[in-house]
Amino acid sequence: MKLAGHTGDVTLVTITPDHKHIHVGQLLRGHSDVVRSVVCSADSNIIVSGLEDRTVCIWDAQTGQEVVPSPLREHTSNVLSVAISPDGSQIVSGSANGVIHVWNTKTGGLAVPPLKGHTGVEVMTMMGHKDGVWSEAISPDGLKIASGLWDRTAQIWDAKTGEEIGAPLQGHTDDVNSVIFSPNSKYIVSGSNDMTLRIWNVESGRQVQKLLWGHMGMVWSVALSSNGKFLVSSSHDNTIQVWDGELALSDEVRHV
Repeated sequence: MKLAGHTGDVTLVTITPDHKHIHVGQLLRGHSDVVRSVVCSADSNIIVSGLEDRTVCIWDAQTGQEVVPSPLREHTSNVLSVAISPDGSQIVSGSANGVIHVWNTKTGGLAVPPLKGHTGVEVMTMMGHKDGVWSEAISPDGLKIASGLWDRTAQIWDAKTGEEIGAPLQGHTDDVNSVIFSPNSKYIVSGSNDMTLRIWNVESGRQVQKLLWGHMGMVWSVALSSNGKFLVSSSHDNTIQVWDGELALSDEVRHV
């Protein structure tokens, strides 16, 4: 099936968790710059977008209208990635200068612009990174945040305190473009410019099994089905690879 109607390039699409809707950035009028990331809440009620103009926008998924009267303004560099907690109560955004903000979804819309440090607007700021944040994800249990960086590492954070958990996850030889948690929150999958996917044990911080190698170009994005059976990766080589998620995330695989 071909969806036609756009008058320009479509570079970002997202499917709502209920599988009923496909959203693309051009339908949400109001962005003032390039949209670098977009995500839907688990209940399919809101859409969050991150922009190169350093803002985060919250949208009503049904009406296409902004939930807040003005975008969330706290970043001082391009917003490269956004994520929403499983219960929809928090938004995480990462920027090119290495700063991660965690926002309260409901009350964030009350500030124009948000005032850093005020309760109910910006929940916390994570500033442990020295390089840009390409991607972040919130674990399904809502307890941890993972981030992928330009410096070839990934990092795990405590979602409640904003503190780093353990040392950076090291192994990739180029930028980490995408990170995602497994459905049981026990593993993180990362995709990199080094053309590989790596799987990490959240508790130990160690890499699980050998790296997944199959792409002939940079890995832009990784995703897991809700039941963990399928691991999907997209690449600069113009291909999408589908991996056996259950095998990749098995506790029986060898640690390296």
